[in-house]
Amino acid sequence: MTKALVLLALLTQGGAVMFAQTAFSFATDIKASDVQAALEQAKATGRDAAIRIVDAGGTVGYVGASLTYRPKGGRSGGGSHETVTEVYHILEGSAIMVTGGTTARRTDGSFPIQDGVTRKVSKGDIIIIPAGTPHGISEVLEDLTFIEFRIDPGRTIKLK
Repeated sequence: MTKALVLLALLTQGGAVMFAQTAFSFATDIKASDVQAALEQAKATGRDAAIRIVDAGGTVGYVGASLTYRPKGGRSGGGSHETVTEVYHILEGSAIMVTGGTTARRTDGSFPIQDGVTRKVSKGDIIIIPAGTPHGISEVLEDLTFIEFRIDPGRTIKLK
């Protein structure tokens, strides 16, 4: 009887370990139609459109993909996210991006990042923005479309 209980305990533990190893062994697909729908939503609302945000498990936390559209002549951002790292992949257009430096609340309409690194970004570029890094687009040179990937170990963004 004791051997049977020990065997049952081992099998139960083994099953738990096996479940823990396979709980996140699936992939999340994002179809082209989902990306297109997000683009239409972003253009209509002028806001980022989340495509999918999933729990990747463990210390990775949430991982998300959003689509962002900004029309020529605009700008956006000028903030930072304490626990979220972002990766931008520019699909279309170009803009002047600023990262680093310091942010300040402005009432005069000027761009809120001071002493950051300024560079032109355009189609095909990938920009990695570590958590806590001020970032923003000071000028959109051509209609800009990019996919924004977010890595959120603190699980602060809303799942979709």
